[in-house]
Amino acid sequence: NSNHKVLDPFCGVGTTLLTCKQNKIPSFGVDVSPLTVLASQVKTTNYNLEELEQEVSSALDWKFSIPKHLPTDKFFKRALSLRAFQDIIFYRKGVSKISPRSIQNFFLLALIDASFRGSYLQKDGAVVKIKKQPKPPVGKLFKYNIRKMLKELKKNPLPPTECFPKVGDARDLNLEDNSID
Repeated sequence: NSNHKVLDPFCGVGTTLLTCKQNKIPSFGVDVSPLTVLASQVKTTNYNLEELEQEVSSALDWKFSIPKHLPTDKFFKRALSLRAFQDIIFYRKGVSKISPRSIQNFFLLALIDASFRGSYLQKDGAVVKIKKQPKPPVGKLFKYNIRKMLKELKKNPLPPTECFPKVGDARDLNLEDNSID
């Protein structure tokens, strides 16, 4: 019930926080990984769906142009094709212009996922390896992600329940006694 508060001291990508939100239970989550906290924030944000839909529609119409400057880091040159590099830089520039921050984060998470799936990087247990093989274009993956994420939000709207994922260390929470159930 909404009179209780849940703490997830290792919230990761926010599965517990999302379940709390779906059940109208206020929650607070902490994780040391900024990337997983970003995912938690995107999954538990109360979006204005009309505003988000307009931004998605606009992004689907962005006209690609080849970026003038590309990073020269050797690792990135091995991990990404030239086209993937160009797509990431182009779409990151577009995402950085989106406001408010919550919607920008929505797009950023979609781009991060597309960038990994469009790269030569491959997870192998706890190791990431480079395996050169054909990959779908990052831009195509990004557009697919934002359409899919919007569709999922519209299909399963979340109740406006307080949810606070943040980057931090579970060993140093400074919580008042009896503030979490």
